[in-house]
Amino acid sequence: MKANGRFLLIAGGATLLAVLFLLPRVPSKTIEVKTEREEKLAKAVELVNSGSSPMEGITLLRELLQDNPYDKDALWYLGEFSMRSGQYENAVNRYETLLKAMRDDEPEKTIGPLMRLAEAYSNLQRYEEALIRMEKIESLTSDSSILEVVRMRINELKQIKN
Repeated sequence: MKANGRFLLIAGGATLLAVLFLLPRVPSKTIEVKTEREEKLAKAVELVNSGSSPMEGITLLRELLQDNPYDKDALWYLGEFSMRSGQYENAVNRYETLLKAMRDDEPEKTIGPLMRLAEAYSNLQRYEEALIRMEKIESLTSDSSILEVVRMRINELKQIKN
């Protein structure tokens, strides 16, 4: 009986080691876990971009802002969708709020929203405000390709303004 019990103990231990050895140590696939917010954002953008239900997408983005009025992604997309639909005043409000939300970010990260804000102001024929934003971008970057575009736009705005 004692020999039989030892044999079962050794056999059980060996089986356990074999099973542990065969188990994967590292997942073969990386599983991307999205938060509820990320899923809602992705769905909203898809609904607007596909044209299948743009107002439902806008509603989802607004819900994200109800949860967090400074949700940078929701503000960016609402600004972009406002620009697409010619609602430039709404775009100005979204981009201005986005820039407030970005006040602690690296200044270079604000270049995109500043450019879009300048464009919205320009579309509203508020050229002085557009010019101020473009000059702000000029002071934030040393990237020659961005500077070339910004300086060209500054010259255009100065000509329009005068």
